[in-house]
Amino acid sequence: MKLLFLAALLSAAVANAAINDPCSVGSIPGICITTSSCTNAGGTYASGYCPNDPSNVRCCHKTCGGGGRCRFTSTCPTGKIQREPHPPKTSRHEVDTPTRNRIISYAQASGNAAAAGRNENVNERTAQCIYKHFLETGETSNKPRPGPSEKLSDYGKRQVIREVIKHRRMPLTEITNRLATCVSPSTIRRIIAAQGFHQRVARKVPYLSPAHKRKRLNWARIHQSFWPSDWRCTMFSDECYVYLGDDRGRIYVTRRPDEELLEECLVPTFKQSTVRVMVWGCIAEDWKGPLVVLEYPGGKGGERGNMTFQQDGAPSHGSKVMKRWFAQHGIPLFPHPPSSPDLNPIEPIWHLLKSTLRHLPYPPTTVDGLRVAVLRAWEGISVEVINHQIGKMDRRVKAVLAARGGHTGF
Repeated sequence: MKLLFLAALLSAAVANAAINDPCSVGSIPGICITTSSCTNAGGTYASGYCPNDPSNVRCCHKTCGGGGRCRFTSTCPTGKIQREPHPPKTSRHEVDTPTRNRIISYAQASGNAAAAGRNENVNERTAQCIYKHFLETGETSNKPRPGPSEKLSDYGKRQVIREVIKHRRMPLTEITNRLATCVSPSTIRRIIAAQGFHQRVARKVPYLSPAHKRKRLNWARIHQSFWPSDWRCTMFSDECYVYLGDDRGRIYVTRRPDEELLEECLVPTFKQSTVRVMVWGCIAEDWKGPLVVLEYPGGKGGERGNMTFQQDGAPSHGSKVMKRWFAQHGIPLFPHPPSSPDLNPIEPIWHLLKSTLRHLPYPPTTVDGLRVAVLRAWEGISVEVINHQIGKMDRRVKAVLAARGGHTGF
């Protein structure tokens, strides 16, 4: 009889609990999503809402477990376990520097940091810590925040740098896939940028064979003892093709968004143009020779006492006819290594001339117009610019020696 009586009491208690618990479905315990938690261990206050209840009735008053947090592991009607939601992010914020300065000034004057905090609506304990930090360090600004933890260790970063150096032409997305790390290409980009690596357009240079490098190195060793007066007695020459529509450089214009198709904001392009001229020029220190428009490769140098004439290693320059002409006119030739435009100071002058033509507001459209524009651009180049380039010859020689005959930055 006693056992039957106890069983009846137990079933009645379970039914009563199911009726009073809005989170329950029939006799099955429901689910409670926490919205508040206990403040002290052993407390009994915890509230939440039940998603099974259309009205979201507050429910689930439970007893707190150890540590002062309420832990809910009620079983859902579907048999899944509802985990307690993550606690909200901290609402603490830094006290700005002007407020810190006022707290410190008030505390120094009154000797009461807590009162200074109340005066600025700052927690008393926070104000005391601010004043204590000032007394210990003399600093009034906030300490820098550490920020999020880095995704890669120092070893991982070195591995990234090694991979980038090993595969310089590989896109960062492919390098990311090669690495056994779960990072994005933007992370890889930041890591290599911190070490000074950036993706840049590869610079185009003339091909240098091992024989070319040896000749360049020998040339630099011979001329490394040249004085500025020696370079003064050298005339540098070269020829250059100028094409209509040579727009390899970027041209920037200042405009509004609605002026995109304005005539003065456009750069015309041409199909493969036959409108081109070949020009020849020569320069020396304190002197700019004439610019000659040629119909075929060649040229002639002006007369100047005790001058040597420099020309590159183009096949036409090494012909027997050209050598005989220079010998008949008593013009000594200055040696020039092959594939070495960086050792001729007239090359930057050609770049300047072409840049001037690219930036003309109304570019020429005929051969005659192009000839006139080239001659005008040549006349606009000052002797000071020429002297500046010839004055760099000793630096060019040293650069070739340092590169062991390889490419230089000129």
